[in-house]
Amino acid sequence: MATRTYSDPSYGAKKMMRFGTAYTCGTRSAAALESIPMMHKFKITDATMKCIAAGSGSTSAWAVVAGTTAICTMTFATNCTAATVVNGTITAYEAGKDTLLHLYSGTQTADPAQTVVVWVEYEELFDNDND
Repeated sequence: MATRTYSDPSYGAKKMMRFGTAYTCGTRSAAALESIPMMHKFKITDATMKCIAAGSGSTSAWAVVAGTTAICTMTFATNCTAATVVNGTITAYEAGKDTLLHLYSGTQTADPAQTVVVWVEYEELFDNDND
């Protein structure tokens, strides 16, 4: 495996990662919808959620979790409309390589249910032990 160095053009660059598909919250409570293994140390710097199918009658809460630590929550108010974008409330969070990044849904009672896509902005972190 090639060793990564500080001269790598991606050092310090912010990258975007999308959780794989669109998710509907439904009536599940704290359901893990997807888990992505991170190959290198990383720092989460932002998260964004976009409503792609409107729901009505309920709020829905979503969380991005690194390992077992909730690092970001995002909530749509009642009656979200398609194309509405919500930025996550987040404080930059650093995690080690092989940490799983999870997307959790909260409970909603909307009919129809709200469907969203979620993006996470992150930076890979480099150090002498991180190849």
